[in-house]
Amino acid sequence: MNEETPDQLSQRSQSFTLATAFIFLVILSRFFYIQILGSEEHYLRSEANRTRPVEEIPTRGLIFDRNNVLLVDNVPAYSIYVFPYELKDIDYLYELIGQKFHEDLENVKEKIKNAKTRYQPVKILSGLSHSDIVFFVENKLNLPGVMTQVEPKRYYPSGIKAPHFLGYIKEIDEDEIERSVNNFYKSGDLVGKQGLEKYYEEYLRGEKGYKFLEVDAFGREVGEIITANTTQAQSGKNLVLTLDRDLQKLSEDLLGDSLGAVIVINPQNGEIYVAVSKPDYEPDFMSSRFTQEEYNLLLLDPAAPFYNRVSQSVFPPGSTYKLIGAITALNENILEADQKFTCTGSWRLGNKTHYCWRRAGHGTLTMAQAIEQSCNIYFYTLSQKLTFDIFASYGEKFLFGTSPGLDIPGEQQNPGILPTSEYMDNKYKNDWNEKGMMAIQIIGQGDLLVTPLQMARFAGAIGTRGKMVTPRFLREVVDSKTNEVLFRSQENVVQIEGIKDEVWDLVREGMRNVVNGERGTARTVRHKEVVIAGKTGTSENNGQDHAWFIGYAPEENPTIALAVFVENGGGGGRVAAPIAREIFKEYFRLQKTRKNTLLSSKIK
Repeated sequence: MNEETPDQLSQRSQSFTLATAFIFLVILSRFFYIQILGSEEHYLRSEANRTRPVEEIPTRGLIFDRNNVLLVDNVPAYSIYVFPYELKDIDYLYELIGQKFHEDLENVKEKIKNAKTRYQPVKILSGLSHSDIVFFVENKLNLPGVMTQVEPKRYYPSGIKAPHFLGYIKEIDEDEIERSVNNFYKSGDLVGKQGLEKYYEEYLRGEKGYKFLEVDAFGREVGEIITANTTQAQSGKNLVLTLDRDLQKLSEDLLGDSLGAVIVINPQNGEIYVAVSKPDYEPDFMSSRFTQEEYNLLLLDPAAPFYNRVSQSVFPPGSTYKLIGAITALNENILEADQKFTCTGSWRLGNKTHYCWRRAGHGTLTMAQAIEQSCNIYFYTLSQKLTFDIFASYGEKFLFGTSPGLDIPGEQQNPGILPTSEYMDNKYKNDWNEKGMMAIQIIGQGDLLVTPLQMARFAGAIGTRGKMVTPRFLREVVDSKTNEVLFRSQENVVQIEGIKDEVWDLVREGMRNVVNGERGTARTVRHKEVVIAGKTGTSENNGQDHAWFIGYAPEENPTIALAVFVENGGGGGRVAAPIAREIFKEYFRLQKTRKNTLLSSKIK
């Protein structure tokens, strides 16, 4: 064994000293960085460890009818959030959820597993009642990283339904988050999903606030900390609709369990008084907690309760469309207003015999009389004098075949079908007969398809001599605190050009006599004080016929126009017209009552 020389010992000592000094210098510099240079960063990091940012959910805006009757309110509901990085005993959490919400357990596991980050809250349960939330509060000390949050749930105090139009709110999905602007939404947020809730989401949602909670080392909440970033949530704006709650409720009751639709508008400006689609469902169903079985029961129901029959469903308009044939023929000078045809009860074209609804026949009729009595044979005869595209061009004037522009999401609006010769060529590969198709189409059958909303607007356009309105639900947007009107919906009216006054006169005369004439098909609609004009329709179907009634009132300067459609209801005069009668009667009764109430309040 060789002994080290003094020089080697000295060199080893120096190396050790240098290494020790270097290590000490590194420690000292790191200490200097932590204590001096990085003090602010580490302070903020430590603050983040002891504080938890929490979004404050804004109160969603309310929805009122035109008379300030509350239609859609908020009630508190509760949600459960977890901070994945703070969860100490996730199995215990799953055990509790399994005890109380067994059907949600797998979904909860998926949400936590698929969380984009472990440091942001994840909503695992929503729409809980107060008793549900008590269950978690009782176990709060054993559930670090679990937070309860109060969130709004929609409540419908007015007694009307209208779920197809009011819409509902529910948790946002990932596609909606990606499409949103300004990163406003995050997973778990509630948004409008259908109807007005979706269309006017930006008004209704409000602005989020933020608060900061102090938590201990175990992630348990200690209290709130006020910071420079603490902000108050701003409530959403209120909507005042054009709907009339009383008329809406009556119309829902009148349609009852029938399949169909009622749509009532102001033909002067497009305001919607009533929109009913049947069958429907409870308005809070989609925003509540429901099982898959409950949802499937509605989804697979052959009556299609989710289907909006006012603006989505399309059906042949039946005899209501004879009015387009009358307008076309008169305006194009194809026949004179006093032209008469004779109805014997049947009419033959080629090898096919067509029948009138009155098999005994109507005898000899003028155009106005044919409208009054809804004579098929008169219009079959007239059809042979019209060309397919000229007839279609008058349908275009009344905007058939186009979306009505209603202020609900586009997927709930159907343009219908207005066949032209080009359409027929494409569909039937040029194998169709114009004369035969004209006979079918002039009485509102065949490929022609319309929505009840289009028919109500059509009736209003005749009543106003050509005003084509864009129907709308919104009247005003109002600040929820100050009641200041922030936005007022503007009417959109287009005047139909090129139809002669005498044409309007004759068609309106025919519609007036439908209700008020001795042989009118809707005499049951008569009102003792107001002149009502209308037209019945019965459209053929594979099963039982569909029933239509369209009309307007007062006859000279209408403020109400409507369409009543009863799917598989039978005759329009027998089924749809009585519903219309009650709506007209209630509308004018309410007008008089409300006017008198207003006058008496002014006198007082």
